[in-house]
Amino acid sequence: MDKIKINSPYLRFNGFEDVLQQYDLNSISTHRKGNGIPKNEIDNNGVFPCIRYGELYTIYNEVIWLINSKTNIKNKVESSGNEILIPSSGEKKRDISRCSALTVENVAIGGDINLIKINQQFSNIFIALQIAHKKWKNIYMMSQGDSVVHVSWSQIKKIILFIPELIEQTKIANFFTLLDKQIQLMERKLELYELRKKYYLNNMLKYIFDNGEKISMKELFIEKNISPIDNLTGYTPISIKLHGKGFKESTLNVKLSKGGRRYYERLPGDIVIGLQNFHNGSIGILPDSFIKPIMSNAIISFDVKKVNKLLMVEYFLSEKFLFHLRNISEGTGQKEFSKKNILDLEYFIIDQKIEESFSKFLFLSIEGINSIKKQKDQLTKRKTYYLNNMFV
Repeated sequence: MDKIKINSPYLRFNGFEDVLQQYDLNSISTHRKGNGIPKNEIDNNGVFPCIRYGELYTIYNEVIWLINSKTNIKNKVESSGNEILIPSSGEKKRDISRCSALTVENVAIGGDINLIKINQQFSNIFIALQIAHKKWKNIYMMSQGDSVVHVSWSQIKKIILFIPELIEQTKIANFFTLLDKQIQLMERKLELYELRKKYYLNNMLKYIFDNGEKISMKELFIEKNISPIDNLTGYTPISIKLHGKGFKESTLNVKLSKGGRRYYERLPGDIVIGLQNFHNGSIGILPDSFIKPIMSNAIISFDVKKVNKLLMVEYFLSEKFLFHLRNISEGTGQKEFSKKNILDLEYFIIDQKIEESFSKFLFLSIEGINSIKKQKDQLTKRKTYYLNNMFV
């Protein structure tokens, strides 16, 4: 790709140097409004594919290839090709500050949707990508309302676009289509890997429940002798996510105060439990990706002996165990656990060779899932970079 700076995007494909032409959206399109499709008119066995306005910001992205919903409604407005869709109402300004290219014809378009047919010398995918990523703030500023936000065609049609020749538009549209397909492939692969892990893990846990020997956590628990932090400089406050989703840097303004919460340094490899949300899966093994991580005394960390900690954490995240926790944890709304409650729990010991095979498979499954997530994140970042630099 060439880098050209005069009245053009930062990045362009080799061979394209013409100055981009300026248009307002109204001059390159014709406009229609969709017609209302009530929720009770959605029918999985319906004849006509359809799109309702809420789906534009809950289901679909910048390009729509497949239609999720169907209807039998007769009084409908249908797509005819090379169109873009922009919602005209929503709950929030950001909800309606978006745009999708529709690649499917004869789709029934619901009410509160601007159905905008782009002239044939322009690519609807190129236009949708430019509006969705470079002009969404224009729509945001145009929108009005509090509980329900609106934006009209009389405002949207004034959006200024910078557009190259059709051959370059098409090349850019095809480039992002390929990127999207790669991302979708990673998403599907990730889904399959997670389903496989879930299937085998359920069978492992069933074996543990049926064949394991009960043992108290008191016999497995290795307490860490740690002192509270007196100075937060150089430390990274960490919080634990729910449902076994890992850890993140805390966005809270952490301060030390007399009589306030105490903070402790935690070590990579420790099992960490959030006492207030243990019943919602606030448990995990701390990775080594944080610099000098600290957590408050509302979170405990420990190690275990005799058993594999990875398998133990998955056991504690199982629906059967979490259901048990919800029944025994203290409190009504925000339930609270204590260290004593943790020590009173029971775990299971199984044959060491079987445990080793279980934990090895689990480790490799998690490594595979994390690798796919990393690839997907890299593709998504690459797409964002090009979106930011290939449009004006």
